[in-house]
Amino acid sequence: MADHARRGVLKGTAAAGAFARIGPATVRRCQGDPQVRRHSGQSERAVRPAKLDWVRNEIARMRRAIRTLEREIQMLKRAVIPTVSAELLLTRMRAKADDLCRQREVLRQTPEGGRPRITSQAA
Repeated sequence: MADHARRGVLKGTAAAGAFARIGPATVRRCQGDPQVRRHSGQSERAVRPAKLDWVRNEIARMRRAIRTLEREIQMLKRAVIPTVSAELLLTRMRAKADDLCRQREVLRQTPEGGRPRITSQAA
């Protein structure tokens, strides 16, 4: 039973019954990649930092948002509505996605210890 109904705040009202029927909130969590949760000593993918997964998911989300905004801008252009502010937003979103891609590359080259690997480049 909800706090309001228990304390009698809504006693005698229709809302009291509605609150009484609400159960505890359950949080659904998506199942992540089981390889990521394994401890070191498993596969290379198992020791991948969680931050790298977050950056990859954020890049995918940003790309979806960019595609959506591009479609909306096209619709506005067809309707002969000014799109300057939307195009500026699109530019900022693309810059953010580029920054995330650079961050992803740094995280890929970073070993588990945290310092970037120095890779020798052939001359």
